[in-house]
Amino acid sequence: VRRALMRVSLLISFFIFLLLGGTILIDQWIAGHASGRFILGTAFVTAGVCLALFAILAGIGAAISIAFSDEPSLPEQQ
Repeated sequence: VRRALMRVSLLISFFIFLLLGGTILIDQWIAGHASGRFILGTAFVTAGVCLALFAILAGIGAAISIAFSDEPSLPEQQ
């Protein structure tokens, strides 16, 4: 369960980066009004937002995976 939720978190973050970064960066590049530093800074900010999104989703996934643990519980010893 944990591995699947981490993959989902990674895929969601990656596609959000492509969606946000692709439209913003291509628009800036095509318009030609932004410098290279500004475009690079925008890419870093977008990457930071997606990294934060991944951390949030991974944390939620980790909390869910604790509830649905794949590992068998150990019997209590007396």
